[in-house]
Order: sequence, then C-alpha cells, then structure tokens
Amino acid sequence: MSDISPKTNRSLKERMSALHESVFYHEVTIDISEKHDGSMVRNLRKNRPVALWMGLFFVTGLFIFSCFFITSPNFNFTFEGLNNILHELFVLNPDSYRSLKTSDAWWAYMWDTAVPTIWQTTEMCFIATVFGALFSIPIYYLSARNIARKAYIYQPVRIICDLARTIPTMTYAVFAIFIWNTGSLSGIVAMVIFTTGIMYQLMYEYIETLEMSPFEAVRSSGGGALQSVRLGLHPEIKPMFLANFLYTFEINIRASIILGYVGAGGYGLTLEKCIENEQYDRIGCLLIPLFILVFALQVASNIVSRKLK
Repeated sequence: MSDISPKTNRSLKERMSALHESVFYHEVTIDISEKHDGSMVRNLRKNRPVALWMGLFFVTGLFIFSCFFITSPNFNFTFEGLNNILHELFVLNPDSYRSLKTSDAWWAYMWDTAVPTIWQTTEMCFIATVFGALFSIPIYYLSARNIARKAYIYQPVRIICDLARTIPTMTYAVFAIFIWNTGSLSGIVAMVIFTTGIMYQLMYEYIETLEMSPFEAVRSSGGGALQSVRLGLHPEIKPMFLANFLYTFEINIRASIILGYVGAGGYGLTLEKCIENEQYDRIGCLLIPLFILVFALQVASNIVSRKLK
C-alpha cells in the first residue's frame, strides 16, 4: 500500500507542473490594437530560450576548464620586447653581419627577391584556387539537399568531402611531395584539394538557404536540371561564388607560407631560410609585400560582394 495519498501525489504533480511552466515558458503581454492605446491587450505564452542558455553555460564551462591546461612557462611579454622585434624587422643594423646594412641593399632585396617570390606564390595560389573552385561546382550542387533531394545522392557526397576536409593541407602537401617531389606542383595539388573542400562547404550551405521558386518555375516549365540551375539559381549564386573565390584565394596565399616549410614551393621556403639564418631585416622585407597583397585582396573581396549583390 502506497504511503503517498492521492491528494499529496496530485499536489506534487501540480508543483512539478508549475516548476516546468516557470522554467520553460513565460508570459508576454502585447498590445494588438491599431492605436496601441491598451484597448486590446493579450497575454502570450512563449518558450524560454533554455537550450540557448544551457549551450552558453556549457561553452563557458568548457572554456574555463580548457584554460587550466594552457601552459606558458616562458611568458614574459613586454612592450620593450615588442619594440625590439619591430626594430629587428624594419630597422637596418650596419654593425650586424646578418643585416643588409644599407637602404640600397634593402630595396634591392625587396625588388629582386621579396616581390618576385610573392608574385610566384600568387600565381601558384591563383592556379590552385581556379581549379579547386571549378572542381567544387558539381560537388556543391550534388551536396545541396534542395537540389539533389535524394539522401542516397547528397549524403555520400557530403561524407566523402567531409572526410577529405579533415586531413590538413600540409599532410596533402607531404603526400604530393612523395609523388611529384618538392616544388610548386606539390603545393598546387594540396591547395586544389583544400580549395575544393572549403568552396564546397561554403556554397552548398548557401544554396540550401535560397528561395527555390525560380528553380521550381523553370522545372515546371519543362526545363532540365542544368537549365533550371542556370536560369533559376545561377544569378543568385554567382555573387557569393565570386566572393568565396576571393576569400579562398586569400586563405591560400596565407597557407602557402606554411606549405613552403615542407618543401611545397612558394613564399614560405624563402621565409624559412631567413628565419634559420636569423636575417630579421629580410623577414621584415618579405612581410611588407605580403601584407599589401592580403590587404588588397580583402578590399577587392568587399567591393565585389557589394557590387554583385
């Protein structure tokens, strides 16, 4: 025989129900009158953003927990140290045997080594970005749920591409070096794979947010799949494709610096040699055209995005 009476049990259920209501729901008072004079006031029952708050609480807790595993025994940042680094990078030191010593030598290194190296890297990255973007076009259309529509089509494509994206670009560069030896071709192959992966991800997620009425109108009029995409979706997809192309091109230029460390060609190989030889003024000379190039690409990307939208 139960020790809890039906009345007590009912009271407990009522309290639990009231607690559930207070935690997950709240009432909002709104005025739906035309003049908003309080003549038609209604109380609406709305959901509380419990999941959002729980997610924020979890992320905050994870962040605090992760901070305990950060170790920096040699952390001794000072503005004087920062000033010394900038002085080594951008101020000539005639007394150092590693320095370029004169401004004429600095400018000669800029035009004879830094700028041509950046230009070669830009050419390498542009070729890789073009091929990667072209390869991604059929992939992101097959990955979009509102175009492929069949799970047995878009799910395998997504799984294969996501697995390929989990492998770092540097790993692809090392594999390419084993096949084609060191040089620009290995870097281009690695960046083509990277570009295909990032363009596929950005574009198929964008396509799934599009209004499909123009696409459906062309299909209902007897148009084929390619014709429906060209007439119904391409005008909206083109601006985002070009903006993502420039964005990926910019990322590839930055990534080419890291690829140079494993022998995949480009700007990074020259930078690595300067770091090994402690030629800091040459490093500063190499950084200036890189900064100008990345900044110009960022400005161009913003302009293209505004003009084409």
